Amino acid sequence: MALSPCLRAQERGVTPATTPSRATARVAPTTRAVVIGISDYQDEGIPDLQFADRDAEAFAAWLRSPAGGNIPKEYILLHTNKAATNAQMILSLDWLIAESKAGDRAFIYFSGHGDVERVTKYNNGYLLGYDSPPAVYGAGAFAVNYLKDIIATLSENGVQVFLISDACRAGKLAGSNTNGAQVTSTRLAQQFANEIKILSCQPDEFSIEGKQWGGGRGCFSYHLENALYGFADKNTDAQINLMELDRYLQDNVSAEAAPESQIPMVLGPPKTVVTYVDAPTFTTRQEALKNHKTEFLAIDNKGFEEMVLATADARIQGIYRQFQAAIDSNQLMAPEGKSANDFFNILTADPEITQLHGILKRKFVVALMNEGQALLNEFIKSPQRYIDRSWILGLHYDHLPDYFNRASEILGPAHYVYNNLKAKEYYFLSKIYTPKNYPDKNFSWRNTESILALNKAIMYDSTAAYLFYELSLKYGAIDQREPLIQKAMTLAPNWIFPPQALAFYYFGEGKNQSKAREYFSQCIKSDSSYLTPYNFMSWSFEMEGQVDSSAFWRRTFVDRFLEKWSNDYSGITAYECNDIGNALWRLKEYKKAEKWLNIGLEISNGKLPSLYGNLDVVYVDLLEFEKAIETQKRKMENWRINANSLTSIGQTYFFFLGNWDEAKKNFDYVRDLKEEELQLDKVNFYFFSEHYDSALVLTKRMLANFPGNNQFRFFQALSHWNLKDTLNAKLLFSAIADSISIEFKENYIFRPDYVLKLISFFYLNREDALENEIKNLKADHPNDKWMHFNLSIFYAVTGQEALAIDQLNKAVELGWEPNPLPWMVGTLCDPLLDNIRTTPGYKTFVEQHFPYYLEVATSIPYAKGN
Repeated sequence: MALSPCLRAQERGVTPATTPSRATARVAPTTRAVVIGISDYQDEGIPDLQFADRDAEAFAAWLRSPAGGNIPKEYILLHTNKAATNAQMILSLDWLIAESKAGDRAFIYFSGHGDVERVTKYNNGYLLGYDSPPAVYGAGAFAVNYLKDIIATLSENGVQVFLISDACRAGKLAGSNTNGAQVTSTRLAQQFANEIKILSCQPDEFSIEGKQWGGGRGCFSYHLENALYGFADKNTDAQINLMELDRYLQDNVSAEAAPESQIPMVLGPPKTVVTYVDAPTFTTRQEALKNHKTEFLAIDNKGFEEMVLATADARIQGIYRQFQAAIDSNQLMAPEGKSANDFFNILTADPEITQLHGILKRKFVVALMNEGQALLNEFIKSPQRYIDRSWILGLHYDHLPDYFNRASEILGPAHYVYNNLKAKEYYFLSKIYTPKNYPDKNFSWRNTESILALNKAIMYDSTAAYLFYELSLKYGAIDQREPLIQKAMTLAPNWIFPPQALAFYYFGEGKNQSKAREYFSQCIKSDSSYLTPYNFMSWSFEMEGQVDSSAFWRRTFVDRFLEKWSNDYSGITAYECNDIGNALWRLKEYKKAEKWLNIGLEISNGKLPSLYGNLDVVYVDLLEFEKAIETQKRKMENWRINANSLTSIGQTYFFFLGNWDEAKKNFDYVRDLKEEELQLDKVNFYFFSEHYDSALVLTKRMLANFPGNNQFRFFQALSHWNLKDTLNAKLLFSAIADSISIEFKENYIFRPDYVLKLISFFYLNREDALENEIKNLKADHPNDKWMHFNLSIFYAVTGQEALAIDQLNKAVELGWEPNPLPWMVGTLCDPLLDNIRTTPGYKTFVEQHFPYYLEVATSIPYAKGN
């Protein structure tokens, strides 16, 4: 004989949520159960259900658990689908009668179809077993009258009987024209004896099922299970009686089934105790459902719709077909007169199909929600795919605020998802304040309107992490941004984007690489399959000159990508192909990089622009310059004419192919853009093609915009010098020499200012200062490979070939390798090395250490006379 869960808990030394009084602390009666759930029917004439078998399995699991009394497995006969034949149902209930004794409890649980046969006039109710015939139920279905006899027998024998039925599922059955399911429900609701009945809905209603309940359950069964585990114990006395069960089911099932009507029925003495609460089990279940919100999703009521529509006139049937067609074609709110909204308004105003109004509302609201909800789901659950869609397709939000507003109007403020819908309405409203939609408004106005909309959204739902994250993006200052991101991280601790946002801030604006890596590591811990943080860990170490650590993370990124590809290649996104192509390029594995970048272009149908940029630099490093140019041209054809592409094409034409005309054609497109780096490319083009006047004009204009940029000032000075204007050249060289303090900074991408200062000292004939600065650099940083390379630049510019070659050899001894060729700066083709690039000494150096680059490094196609 099983003990009460509360007594067993006390014996184990566990204190229940609330210890029951001595009156309730008693030995529990022996309990037996027959549990039946049928989703898959043998005959095609009986429509299958989705989750009735899972409902039965869940109920049996509750009985076996401490919460259900630890009922031994042999006391529970569970039959689902093929095992739930009519004969097996009869035999199992006979077993229940034979085994049960006075004082025992018996549970009879049925989840499946109920109907009446269409042959006789008596409308007898039947529960349909797996092998029931589709029409003549008397020949092979379980009669409710027989169930009545079984229950009466058990009751007369002193057995407490609990009948739990979910037999009111919609479907086109034999008795559809006579409301068979409802008639069966009415029969079940009649009090046969002193049994306790828990029914899924009222006789004139249908019970619904869907994936929103427990991943695929009946709404009634899911909430019944939660109630019995302890959620119905409102007075926290560690026991659940029928009154508490009734209240919980009505509150939860009715709310979540809406706008369909489903009100469960609980029949029996209100104070009857159904079960006791097992504190540990309840706590575990509470934790599992913590912060759980039931989604508002579609349900399958096709059979019921067909049944009701069969009695409607032809006009309504036609409008219903148009309504469904409009939903299927996503014409939800437009065009006027032919949208799903127009047809919905007509149908819900027609009293002839009142029974369908709830289904129509759910169907239309779900359709209105689907697109926006899918975007949010991807945003939260599949960040890499969301990024892909953002970059490749662009995300269009303009219609979504109206969709969610209409959905909230249909369901009304009393519905449990109303606040959720309003929050999403204002979230998507915050997205529409774009330059395209408001060309006459400035950024400040658009940003303010977005902030106002997001704050309204948070008023409706203060538990939505995505709202706080999105709001954080509207602020520039970290002291405003970070608390919002931290709030998002608290609400959704495993979501990637909030910690990644902080990582990106410290990686870029905040310039705190250790802090950036802390948050990138948090991203990896949350989701090790999300690849972006691995890539940026490598970049973060590279920013600090930690080459070995950078290479380790870059290689780790490549390995994780290849592992992901081998496990599920269909899950690889174009953005990931872009990043892996870039990583392989940095690892000098150019052919592999080319492969993945082209795969990314296939995945994105050529719509991810950064793939072209990465493929361009790969082709440059493969010394396939025509392909590099063609790639950037394809980018502009598929995307738009872009200053980056134009400068890249111009640079490749000039520095590697020596084609002045084509280079100028592309550089001329890049006029007054304020991107310093792009304009510096253009300055290099004019200066090294010996168009010093043009270089002067451009550098003067750029210094007006960027007065502190010594790179522009340096080329302005050199241009004056080459035009024999030594006075202005020396004034500029003096400004450079006086404004730059030799503060050594490792820099592998941009030419360091100290090189410009050394060259300025040379042109100013300040030999003592020059000698002293070089001496200090060598003394302070004797083992820095890039310092030696940059000294070779100085010696090359000043015509000191032997010293330049000597410094290059020292750099190589210390592990120096040239930058990627497209960067020009820090490469073997650095234009500031031009004075020595065609000399025998330089050719010997390149051939010895970097033979791959020999031809391109030792020829200057843009030089005069070539």
